This record gives sequence, structure tokens and C-alpha cells, in this order.
Amino acid sequence: MILSRQDEQAATNGRSGRPDVMMFGLRNVIGAQGGIENHVRHLAEHLAEQGLNVEILIRSPYSNGGPRRIADGIVLTEIWSPRSVALETAVHSILSVGYAIIKRPHMLHIHAIGPGLMTPIARLFGVRVVVTHHGQDYNREKWGVFAKSVLRFGEKMVACFANECIVVSRPLAADLSKRYARNFEFIPNGVRPMTPDKSPFVFGDFRLEPGKYILHVGRIVAEKRQMDLIRAFLELDRPDLKLVFVGAADHHSDYAQKLEALAKSDSRIIFTGFQQGRALSELFANAALFALPSSHEGLPIVVLEAMSYGLPVLISDIPANLALDLPPECYAKTGSIEAWVNGVKRQLDGNRPRNPVDWSQYLLPYKWTDVTRKTIAIYNRIMQKQWPEKPFA
Repeated sequence: MILSRQDEQAATNGRSGRPDVMMFGLRNVIGAQGGIENHVRHLAEHLAEQGLNVEILIRSPYSNGGPRRIADGIVLTEIWSPRSVALETAVHSILSVGYAIIKRPHMLHIHAIGPGLMTPIARLFGVRVVVTHHGQDYNREKWGVFAKSVLRFGEKMVACFANECIVVSRPLAADLSKRYARNFEFIPNGVRPMTPDKSPFVFGDFRLEPGKYILHVGRIVAEKRQMDLIRAFLELDRPDLKLVFVGAADHHSDYAQKLEALAKSDSRIIFTGFQQGRALSELFANAALFALPSSHEGLPIVVLEAMSYGLPVLISDIPANLALDLPPECYAKTGSIEAWVNGVKRQLDGNRPRNPVDWSQYLLPYKWTDVTRKTIAIYNRIMQKQWPEKPFA
């Protein structure tokens, strides 16, 4: 659905005016890493396919300029924010809710509990609000006591004032519904069916061979626990393997520096930086194993993507990952280097020769068409109308 740059001008004659749905709580949907960014991009595409006009408010440090229409029915509008780990989300959320109050969308869809702090302000000015709770951000290792308190308060504001609440994790939806005595509707993240591209496009750049590397994809932040994966890799007796990290740090951090220093101890550890499009597809398609040792997730889209490429996966045993209900051999104890060493050996030895894993039955609940249909049903409940008017495809 996203148009190429040369197609943008042709799309500018599309729908305009008061948006049906306005979204904020993310960096950008183009050229930005992150699960929420991925979620919003695909949800917006499917909403637009159903005839809804979607405006997405993006943060200026991650924008190439705006506003601009990137597809029929999808407009990106740049809202200023500082590039600061402490202030970026707060400033952008305040300015975005002010813009929403002026623009008056039919539905304001806020993503994450940090931006959700603005929910009561939007409701005070008569704006209908849906909030998607993507995870308990106050459990992230990077936040201090004050930031965690603010995020917990944001969750409470969402529970008290949002017209409707969506949660991407089934266990978290049950916990929040009980804790706040209101309905938090479980609607998971989705995943697109992938056609693996095994052409040797990226291998010259990164000196990789098909089936000869372990892959991790994610932002470089402490709660992803990339350090655990490196330590486990260094204990493996597999000189033929490489360890590939796809992703970057959004902000300077001591953790990122320590990670890079540890990686320099072994030339088999490779950081590719942020990748997208064909390069990312090839990195997924040709990996031997996908690994995610994180201590915090909502519902990890990146794991679903790895499964859609038929990769064996090894992920941490946190509740959000356990909710995927994968076979026991797909899990390793969070923070245990020994468990990760054994888990990697088990997965690699169990997939010789390297054959695609058939995850089709596991991926059935995560279709974007179903996610979109359920989201529109939430909108309809609030609007008290059948919207969009045409039948859902």
C-alpha cells in the first residue's frame, strides 16, 4: 500500500479533509524501527483499503518533511519533538493531542501508554479516543523511578478515560481488565505472509552465507538483552557460525557502547544497523535461527515475521512470548546464558538439514485482515454506526 516517492504526487489528488482516524504514539511508519511503527503502518494500510482516511502524526527527528500523502487514504503529518530519550514522547504527545483537538478526527487512536497520558485531555474536548496498549513500558530497563511512575499513571489514565482499550497481549488484556474493572479488548499484532528471497544480495556486504548465521532483529536497548545473546554465542563451539544484529540505537546509551565493545572481541559478530525492504527480507530468509532474548515485549511482531519466513526461533520465556504457545524447545530462560547456549544448540541440531519450519497453524490468529476487522468493530461501537459503509472485505 505504501507508495514509492515517484507515486506520491499522483496520490495527492485522493481523499482529504477531516480524517476518519488519526494516530499518534510512534516515530514514523517509513524508515523507522520498532514494533509499534510496524503495527501502525500495516493497520493504516488495511484501514485505508476499507475506505477510511487515516492521518498519522510522526515525530520530526524521524521525518523527511511533511505533511505528505504516502498512499491513497494515508497522510503523514510531522509534529515537532526533540530527539531526547527523556522528552521526545512527552513533547510529541502534548503537541499531537493539541493538533487532534483542532483537527477533530472522527476517531483518535493513540498507541502506547506513554502517549496515552493525553487521553483525558482529548476526551475533555469531545474527541473520541481508542488506545492500544502495546506493553507495560514501565517494565523497560532503561527507565528510572520517575519515568516508570509516569508510565503507570499513563496506563491508569487510559483505563479511566479512553472510550475503548485494545491490548496486543492476551495475558495482559486479562490482567488489565481485572485490575481496572473494565474491558481491555485483546486484538493481537498481525503478520504478512512472506515470500522468502534467497538471492545473494546482502551477502557481499556482510560476508554472510545462507544458513550460517543466527539472526536478531530489534532496537538496541537494554531490555532486548542482546548482551545475553553475544555471551551465549561466544560459548558455542561453532566457528562456522556468525551472529547478526539488525537494528540500531535511537539514542546514545552506555548499553549500546558496551554492546559494541563486546562485539569487537569476535569478528563473527556483525552489526548491520537498521535494515528494511529487500535487504531485511534476505537476512530473514537465509538465517539458520532467529533469536530474541528480551526481558520485555508486548506481542513481538518480529517473532511472527521470523516464523512467516519459516525460521526456527528461540525466544525468552517471558509471559508475552509464552502467549504465542510455541513448542517448548522454542523457549530459553530469560537471563540464563547456559540455557541460551543449550537452546541454540538444540534448535540448530534439530533443523539439519536446514528446512523451512511450517508455522502456518501458529500464525492463523495473526492475520492483518482480522486485526483490522476487529479494530473497525471497536470504532463502530464508539461511533454507534456501521463504519465504513461498504461491507468489510
